This record gives sequence, C-alpha cells and structure tokens, in this order.
Amino acid sequence: MEGKDVKQAVKVLVIGLIGVLCTSPVLAAVVNVATVTQLQNAILGGSPGDEIVVAAGTYTTTAYLNVQDNGMIIRGATGNPADVIIQGMGMNVNTTVKEGIVIYADDVTIKDLTVQEYFYHAIHFQPGADRITITNVITRNNGQQHIKGAKYNNGGLIEKTVCEQTYVRTNLPSDPRGVDYVGGIDLHGGLNFVIRDCIVRNIMGQGGDADGAIFAWNQSANLTVERCIVIGCNRGICFGNNSGGSAGYDVDGGIARNNFVYARTAANPPADQPWLGNADVAIDVFASRNINLYNNTVWTDSGSYGRTIRVGQGSVFSNSNVQFKYNIIRGNYQVFTGANYTSTGDLTGNVPQASWFVNPAGENFHLTKLATAAIDQAAALPEVPEDYDRQARPSRGAPDVGADEFLWGDITGDNRCNVFDLQRLAASWNKQLGQPGYDAACDLNGDNKVNVFDLQVMAGDWNK
Repeated sequence: MEGKDVKQAVKVLVIGLIGVLCTSPVLAAVVNVATVTQLQNAILGGSPGDEIVVAAGTYTTTAYLNVQDNGMIIRGATGNPADVIIQGMGMNVNTTVKEGIVIYADDVTIKDLTVQEYFYHAIHFQPGADRITITNVITRNNGQQHIKGAKYNNGGLIEKTVCEQTYVRTNLPSDPRGVDYVGGIDLHGGLNFVIRDCIVRNIMGQGGDADGAIFAWNQSANLTVERCIVIGCNRGICFGNNSGGSAGYDVDGGIARNNFVYARTAANPPADQPWLGNADVAIDVFASRNINLYNNTVWTDSGSYGRTIRVGQGSVFSNSNVQFKYNIIRGNYQVFTGANYTSTGDLTGNVPQASWFVNPAGENFHLTKLATAAIDQAAALPEVPEDYDRQARPSRGAPDVGADEFLWGDITGDNRCNVFDLQRLAASWNKQLGQPGYDAACDLNGDNKVNVFDLQVMAGDWNK
C-alpha cells in the first residue's frame, strides 16, 4: 500500500472510531451515595439508566433534585423507606429549595425512601414525564400536594406509598387559599395511571380545607385506584373538580375499587389536628365520564351525613356514565345538576353499622359476621375479581358488598383463616351457649354450638 493510501485508510479508521464513540450509549452505573453532596451530584450529573442507591441516613438537600435522565432509579439501600430520609428545611420554611424530587424524564423509578418537609411538593412530575414508578415511598409533611402531576404524564404507577401529615401548614402567604392549599396525590391530565395499595392520611389544612387525598382532574383519563386507605382527609378520592371541566372531561375513564375511605365528620377538632373532624366529602365525581366505583367501603361518623358522596357537573361538562355498585356508604349522596349517575346495590345512610367492622376507629374495615346485610349480597363483577386483601371474590356463595370479602373461618379477626383460628376453635370445642368455655366467635354456623359443623365452615376458608 502506498503512503497516500495508508493515510487515507488511517483517516477512514479514525472517522469511524469517532462515529462509534459518538453513537455508543453511555453505560448505566450503580452509584452508591452516603452524603447529601454525593446524592445531589449523582442525580444532577447522572446518566440514563443509572441506579442511585442511597445509604441509610437523613439527607437535607441544598438543591432541587432534578431528574433529567431517562430510566434513572433512585432507591433506598435497605428497602425500608423509614431508613432513608430526603428532606427540606421544613414544611413552613419558605426557602430557596421548595421541592424534593422533580422528574423531567421518562421511565424513572423512586422507591424505598422517605421525602418530607418541603415547602411545596415532595415529588413533582413535569410535563411529558412518562411511565414514572413510585413504590414503597413515604411522603410526610409537605406544604402543598405531596405527589404532583402535570399535563400530560402517561403510564404512571404509584403503589405501596404513604402520604401523610403529622402537623398542619401555617405559612403559605403566596396563595389565596393559604394554609389550606394542601393535597395528597394530585394528577393533572394523568393518563393511564394506576394508584394501588397506598395510604393517604390526615391531608387537611389548618383552616379545615384541602384538595383531594387522591385527586385526578384537568383531562385525566383511564385511571385505576384500588386497595387504598384514605383516612382523616378533608376530601377523599376525587374524580374531577367541581369547578373544573371547562375544556373537556376532567376524567374520561376510571375505576375505584376495593378502597377504604374514612371521612371524619365530628365537629370541633383540635386546631393542630383538623383531620380529627370536619371532613368535607369521602368521594367526589364531577365533570367525568365512564367512571366505575365498585365495592368500596366508605365511612363517616354519622349515617345522616349529607355529602359522603358528591356527584355533579363541573363548570361546563356534566357527568356521563358514572356507576356506583355494591359499595358500603355510611352517609348519603349529595346530588348536583348534571350528576348523571346510577347506584346499584349500595348500602347507604344509617344501614351500615360499626359492628359490621373489626375496628373502624383503628382503620380496620374488614367485615365481621354481623354484617349480614353485606355478606353474600352483591353480584359478581368482572372488574372486581378480588377484594382489598387480594382474596378471591367471592370466597364462597355470592360476593359481599364493600371492599372486604368476609371469611367465615376467620375467628381471630386478622382476615386470614389459618392455624391460629383452629387453635381458638379447639379451645371451645364441643361447648354450647351457656357453658363455660363457649366462644361465640367460634360458632361459625350460628347454631349456638361449637362442633364439627363449624370445623367444616373453617375448612372451606382454610389458608385464604
């Protein structure tokens, strides 16, 4: 090969190598961090697909944690969200860093950590950030919405997450709603989201108002809210906004199933704990269509409460095809113009009793055998093949009304039928009403005796 040809060959090779280097993807890395500086640098200077593993400890941030790389994972090292705390300067401290984790990218996962004490939001999705996963996270004491969406986020999953307040907001001068501009999970134009197995607790402002605990509106669509507990919040599960719906349906397609909602309505709660009373509503449906609310258990302190459920039109759009089926609703519907809803098999008003549940005050709304008006009284719905505990619906006979499918063989009240129930049955074996050692909880067939017939009932629920 002549010199000229060699030079040309080398030139081609160099250009080719430059092309490979420029087009080859940056390899994702596992980055272990143990200081706030390392955490901030890993997020702000990371690469697509990086997995940032945060050691146990408390990290008070000095910069917004802006996630701009697709596929990034940020997780606590131990798997226990209480061990890894990312926090601001305080919910009532108006400092330069007002939010925790701000997501601009797709396919981001946040898991196994706590985000707390920010003036605005704990986690904030930016417009166009899609397929975000939030799992096994705690958000606590954040001044506005704990998890905030934007138009449009598509394909999100929020699961096994707790959003809670332990004290109230006292400093928010910039918003006309002031200290009451707080909320739980708030989706603006959220598309194809699943929210499941979450707890939202005590979302209420100092003045006794708040946004929804789980709130979807502003042209959201195709949502699933299931197996969640909402308690002590001013507003519970909200499809749509009573002042929204000007440009289109607030929510177009959604289902809420197997949820427990307790809206405390007792008067005059302590000023520092407004969530102990004066709740507004448990479930809202406004300016929405094709919404199914199936097999939920909703409780207020009075069966005479007039707005446990609210339904109506928004600023322009009326509801369309809103169906309530087989819900336990302690309290009543408040119906506005444009409600356009149907109710099938719901148990409402003063019909539901506290004795139907294991411990309503303790957030345990599993059924007892005294809930005869609910047990075996629903129809099978293909959209609800399981109950709150993911046990088959029905467990036997017909399905039950409400979020829980009662297990006749559960004597101990843990919503399982296992050896502990068998031990208690054995302790009352061959006893009958009036005899020492008779345990009414073990009389599973209601004949005032504990014998082989009760054992047969237990066998039908064994290991469920």
